[in-house]
Amino acid sequence: MCDHSLVEIEFGPGSPLEQWREGLKSVLVSTGQEGRSCALLVPDSRLQGGSFMLGDLNNLLNSDTVPNLFPADDWMQIEERLRAVAKRAGKQALHDTGTREDLEEYFIERSRLNLHIIVTMSPVGSALRERIRDFPALVSCCSIDWLTRWPDSALEAVCEQLLSDVQLQPGQMAKIQQACRKIHLGANALADQFLEAQGRQVYVTPSNYLELLKTYKMILSTERERTSQMKEGYERGVDKLLSSADAVQKLRQALSEKQPRLEQMSKEADLLMVQIEKESVEVVEPRKALMQKEENAANVLAKEAEAIKDECQAELDAALPVLKKA
Repeated sequence: MCDHSLVEIEFGPGSPLEQWREGLKSVLVSTGQEGRSCALLVPDSRLQGGSFMLGDLNNLLNSDTVPNLFPADDWMQIEERLRAVAKRAGKQALHDTGTREDLEEYFIERSRLNLHIIVTMSPVGSALRERIRDFPALVSCCSIDWLTRWPDSALEAVCEQLLSDVQLQPGQMAKIQQACRKIHLGANALADQFLEAQGRQVYVTPSNYLELLKTYKMILSTERERTSQMKEGYERGVDKLLSSADAVQKLRQALSEKQPRLEQMSKEADLLMVQIEKESVEVVEPRKALMQKEENAANVLAKEAEAIKDECQAELDAALPVLKKA
């Protein structure tokens, strides 16, 4: 951006005030001591953390300094380095006899030359009005750029830029640009209708358009991943079907190769059954008849023996009483 490096102070776990002050010191050292051109970006989302950031920015815009930002030890190191910088810049007098106040002025001059501050704030609600009232330097020492609705060409250009890393078929990008542009413009139209009907302002900002594009990318990625998983499942199923078909074909081939042997074994089995039936008629049946005849004769003899037994038992029963009397 105009040959300036864009710097945004990041916040992590810990005290936001300490992290902000450390980041601000780093930016001022980079611009005032090292002479680097920087643009400090302070987005609206960072300002929600507290008013101390706007207070420091208000002081920086008004007087080019933030009171008590640098401890004495840090400032002594900055002074020593500034003397070397002044010497390289041809300011020999400042290097040799410059006082602390002279070096501070030189530091402020270099910071003012190399540092630009960009503060972005949303007009939604009363926050902007209250901040301007509490920190007047945001108006008196700044240039205010009111960002109006983006034109169609800007909407399509931003869409193409944000979706540049998405793999699309030829011609799809233009259709996606048109669809996203229509959705955003449709939301603007509905906001205007709501304002006219209800008297309430609903802001449809460029950040909403960016969220729309991010949401589209997220949904597209999710659906593509789901489709890819389904495709892999179908491919595995097809592989299983193909492998099963190959196995069936091999079994058919093996069966075809063994078919003559099976037919031969079937014929041999038929011949063996005929032989068994023949032997059954010629050998088994006569033996069965003979055995039946012998069984009948044995039954007759058994009946005769039973009759003799009964007769003997009757004679014995008759003789026992006579034997007892004797």
